[in-house]
Amino acid sequence: MKIRIYFAANAALFCFFFFSLNTSAQYYQAVKTDATYYYYDSTSMQIISARIDSVAISGTETSYFAMRQIRQTDYGCWTTNGASWLGDEIIEYPDGKTQFIFYPFSPSDSNDVYTIYSQAGIGESWRFYNYHNGLQYIEATVDHIELVDFPELADYVKVIVLNCKDTSGQIVANPINGESLMLGMNYGLLRLPKFDELSYSPKFYSFIGKTNPNAGYQVPKTLDIFDFQPGDELHVAGYSENYNYGGTYTYSTAIVSRYLSRYDYPSGDSVLYTFEYCSLTYHKNNNGVEDYSYLKDTLDQTVSPSYTPQFDTEPLEPVMIPESGWWTYPFTGMSGNSQYCPEGIPYKAFDYLMMWSDDGNGCLWPVTFDGFCNYQTLYFKGLGGPYYHCDDPTYWGKEYRDLKYFKKGDVIWGSPLACDSLMEVGMKERRDDLSIKLFPNPANDYLTIAAPATNQLPAVFQLIDNTGRVILEQRQQSQTEILNIYKIAPGCYYFRWIPKSGDIITGKLIRQ
Repeated sequence: MKIRIYFAANAALFCFFFFSLNTSAQYYQAVKTDATYYYYDSTSMQIISARIDSVAISGTETSYFAMRQIRQTDYGCWTTNGASWLGDEIIEYPDGKTQFIFYPFSPSDSNDVYTIYSQAGIGESWRFYNYHNGLQYIEATVDHIELVDFPELADYVKVIVLNCKDTSGQIVANPINGESLMLGMNYGLLRLPKFDELSYSPKFYSFIGKTNPNAGYQVPKTLDIFDFQPGDELHVAGYSENYNYGGTYTYSTAIVSRYLSRYDYPSGDSVLYTFEYCSLTYHKNNNGVEDYSYLKDTLDQTVSPSYTPQFDTEPLEPVMIPESGWWTYPFTGMSGNSQYCPEGIPYKAFDYLMMWSDDGNGCLWPVTFDGFCNYQTLYFKGLGGPYYHCDDPTYWGKEYRDLKYFKKGDVIWGSPLACDSLMEVGMKERRDDLSIKLFPNPANDYLTIAAPATNQLPAVFQLIDNTGRVILEQRQQSQTEILNIYKIAPGCYYFRWIPKSGDIITGKLIRQ
């Protein structure tokens, strides 16, 4: 809902509203430090974020420093400490004047400065940006104030209209003309350009969400992307063609994952999943010889942000991950491609071959690969990943990994793969005479082990942590024994029961 404020013909009423609105203008502030703000460009479908990392006060001026990003220098290399898309520095003055400043790499260049007067009233104008040629500038004018509904919040918004003018004050042709900024009384800039590209390629981004408290869209993090419950299913189809090496090699794979259990560690930063996994792979070599392979197993997977730090970065925030001497840089986006999943599900996207070589002096050089498929790997909220789709004419083949079906709670999408039927067949029978019982599981301070039969005794019971280290070992002489495990830290462990027959039984134990 938008409520636009108009002024009546009554002079007294006009003066009252004009005085009230212009007096309240002092409460507007362009920069907010309380949260991370997310903005979306509907044309490029890109999400960017604004986060103030530090604040410095000098006299009556306040300087804000936003999250840095990888940016090219004028030396022909890149740095991870480049200016934010908001600027190298943002300076706020007592009168509400706020400048977004990009400092030049070379002294002979000029600063790029974008200026907003947050306390300006309706009808007031100022120079928002001066082009370096000195012949044109962008003028900003407060056009009106609206009450605007944004995702999960509403705010009184100053709408500031932009126009490009020449030195005589006449409007000249420019794609910026008629575009507008939106400055909220409570939430700061709610529509704004990407300042680092405005002078040559203006793109405007609109507010879609924030943190602290969370409102609207949230960029998915590790535990959002890999968020499953027992009963969830993912069906994935993979395909690869390689035309190199004197022939064509073809692989196609159907993969089904069905989640059986979930354990959230008390620390809150890791989750352990147990899931059924099956894959059916078709392969044809360059001589036309075909073969199939089938794999089915029950697997454990621990998901933790410490394993995948790139998933917990904000849009455009640099993270450098060693890749055998190379480096990779991620960025994020918003789903709108039903090829992978229903439209609107948030995802994280990474350039597969956006890699960097470090010269050891803080200068990064982008690495160029020939004969490799350049694609984005996508990780969807609640649907895992990676997913990608590449049919690059510069590449010697094709590579796909598409999500074909998922079941999450009551939500079902897509068409299940044939591999799913293999879940119900080929199960290896378990010998009842070699099954042991551990209870309770999850356990607290004590654990009971019930052996299948006395003729399997004596046996050895071992408890193993995630590193493979045996942390407890006990010899079992009687059919039922009780173990004291109160000194063992909470978490998920594996056990190994070795009877005298030598038929080892393994399983999983959760210590609460």
